[in-house]
Amino acid sequence: SRYVSAVTVPASLGMFFLAKPIMLACFGKQWASGAPILALLALYVGFGSLSNHVGNALKATGRASLLAGLAVIKACLMVPSLIVAAHYGAAAVAGTLAGVSAVTTVMMLVVGSRVLSIPLSRTAKAFAPTFAAGAVMSVALAMWQPGNLILDVVYGAAVYTIALQLIDPQLVRWVVENLLKRRPAAPAPAQ
Repeated sequence: SRYVSAVTVPASLGMFFLAKPIMLACFGKQWASGAPILALLALYVGFGSLSNHVGNALKATGRASLLAGLAVIKACLMVPSLIVAAHYGAAAVAGTLAGVSAVTTVMMLVVGSRVLSIPLSRTAKAFAPTFAAGAVMSVALAMWQPGNLILDVVYGAAVYTIALQLIDPQLVRWVVENLLKRRPAAPAPAQ
């Protein structure tokens, strides 16, 4: 969760704050009104990514029936909420997806914490550095954007990376050592 959130949190928040420039760059002015929908869907995906590992852990420990029960609860929250939201437009639907996803992500993390005997404080501690760096990036993007999508993304990524380096240098070091360093190609198998 710590490593996944190091990527998904800034991606989700970055897309939230840069939704309008993304829509303009990718689809043109005629689709700019879709920016609020994209922003809310970015949060929806971001929340969902934080609890995916819980489902994998429950399946791996033979608790697939518990995972199915949690999915039923999520559906019971999501379906009626979406039916109501549909009467208010696409942005309301996207907001509902994000809101219900936030609630069910907390539910999944709490249940996973208890069932897997992982203190909730430990999970919160794992997420804290990326949430803090994400908050710094969010403030920076809310206050100023260079005005060019590429520069906006580079600016947001730079602010996030610097903030994360200051908050959790060990996490940044792990990313560099395990994801960014080029590894030599494995030798071809003998014929």
